[in-house]
Amino acid sequence: MTRTIAKIVQRADSLAILALTPRLTVLIVALANTAVGGCASCSECPQGKYSSATGASSEDTCMQCAAGKFDSTDSSTSAVGETDCGSCPAGKFSESTGAEGDDTCGGCDAGKFSAAEALASGDDFQNCPAGTFGSEAGLTSDGDC
Repeated sequence: MTRTIAKIVQRADSLAILALTPRLTVLIVALANTAVGGCASCSECPQGKYSSATGASSEDTCMQCAAGKFDSTDSSTSAVGETDCGSCPAGKFSESTGAEGDDTCGGCDAGKFSAAEALASGDDFQNCPAGTFGSEAGLTSDGDC
């Protein structure tokens, strides 16, 4: 009968399992940043920024949300950092970069519409067709005119 003695060694950045058999064979398995070891010092990008980089080591990889986009989570309740920003919905736009919420998305002017999301300028909207009008801001199709 072969007997194995196992010992788990944990360091600040990794977890190792050492297994010793009667023949003194040593097997070392290092598990870095796993569900067991975890990433104790990972931080989220600040609100209004996101990062799709993996293995990032500083906040320098966090980029501002572009105009027409916003940070779609509340950083106080977010469990995981943002990998992309949310888009202003159809009929709305935002010229702001690094927006921290959808409250920066404003409706297009009356007489205009757009079905596209993430618009960065009020100039990106189309005019209501001839013979129609749109009396409300934020229309999303020419059928709303």
